[in-house]
Amino acid sequence: MKILVIVQEYLPKSQTFVFDQIEVLRQEHEVQILALQMSEDPTFPDQGVSLIPRYLGWRGRIRKILHDRYIFWLLRDEASAHFIREKVKMFSPELVIVHFGDTAVHFVAQFDSLPCPLAVFIHGFDGSMLLRQGVGYARAVERLLEFGVQFHFVSQGLRGHMEDKLLKTRSSIAQKINSNNWQVSYLGIPSRKKIWDDARPNMDEDPIRFLQFSRLVEKKGHELSIRALHALAVEMPDRQFEFHIVGDGPLTGALIDLSESLSLDNFSCIFHGWREASFFQEIAARCHAYVHHSVPGSDGNLEGLPISILEALDHGLPVFASDQTGIPEVLEELHGCQVCTSGDIQLYIAQLKSFVFSKENIEIMLPSKFEIRNCIDTFLRRYLTKS
Repeated sequence: MKILVIVQEYLPKSQTFVFDQIEVLRQEHEVQILALQMSEDPTFPDQGVSLIPRYLGWRGRIRKILHDRYIFWLLRDEASAHFIREKVKMFSPELVIVHFGDTAVHFVAQFDSLPCPLAVFIHGFDGSMLLRQGVGYARAVERLLEFGVQFHFVSQGLRGHMEDKLLKTRSSIAQKINSNNWQVSYLGIPSRKKIWDDARPNMDEDPIRFLQFSRLVEKKGHELSIRALHALAVEMPDRQFEFHIVGDGPLTGALIDLSESLSLDNFSCIFHGWREASFFQEIAARCHAYVHHSVPGSDGNLEGLPISILEALDHGLPVFASDQTGIPEVLEELHGCQVCTSGDIQLYIAQLKSFVFSKENIEIMLPSKFEIRNCIDTFLRRYLTKS
């Protein structure tokens, strides 16, 4: 099958899931990639990306500002339209995959009708935060449905949230949503089958190490985890605790300041900064559990389904997380993992304390439905049967 993949930017370091999807697709299919821009901080090898020209001249710059911030559906950008149409004509894709809803808006605007089935993956902010920026994005989503675009959400929770929000602002969209164009397609990860089992630390050993590997942004809930682990250390002064935080982002400085203000003789936060994905294996082998207490961002930004939670499970780590969007879909039936109401710090502390007291080395495995090969096979099945 010929598959065209469209991304806004190729590729921010937080988008390992896009890179992995393309790599697996290429094992059996012919894949080409179009991007609106290249990352200023390249992390991934170039998979053969063609850049889409857009917004030429001062009129174009004004159009871009209006499109990105307010309207979300404007007149066609002729520079983009000509380039995209020629690429589609030459490649003749049987399926177009677009990551993120706002990118899909730009791509579809260049056509009078879709050249082939188009699947747009909704990941998080594009199913939550963008809906709070006026009616423009909601209208654009409705236009995409009218064009025949099929929406694939990375979790049931995110799908439900976006549908509820849309119906409150645009009741007309109810007649356009159906099981074919509004569905869940998990992204998954390449499973490594817990290659470090023999190296798991013993719960009797100090310090007890907790890990979080994600961008340092509000919705990832680092602040609440720091406060919860500090409280745990206060309640258990005879044990040593470390919180290993891997990643960077706009909250780095504030979180460092917070951790320093809460530092105890038996509790410390270690900030590793951004590291390559391979570092996850190294640091996970030294930690006892993974924490990811997602919270709604003050701007309305929500998680879809944090890929780092899947990585933690694949490395055998028990996970303690909140009930935001897709997280319960992964954890609720896994023995040894805990989900609590987002923001309920007392329950969070109690769950962590119970874990430390139990001293169990529980067998944790990634559910097979979140292995990337299975995810892609399930996603493609509907398109392969039509081709």
